[in-house]
Amino acid sequence: MTGANGRGGTAVTTLYTVQGMTCGHCAASVTEEVSGVTGVHVDLATGRLTVSIERRRSRNQPHDQRRR
Repeated sequence: MTGANGRGGTAVTTLYTVQGMTCGHCAASVTEEVSGVTGVHVDLATGRLTVSIERRRSRNQPHDQRRR
């Protein structure tokens, strides 16, 4: 899922399924280990991890190549 973030880049959100999370401590550990991202959400009930990053555009790239 992508969308403009208003800061010259694109916000990219990716959904992962993590097996073996059985408690709040597991969810907190996963959240803590994911670094370099703008957002992390762990849904313990479904075992889903949602990670958001900001993909910045390079000023040297032509506009049509920025969305690849």
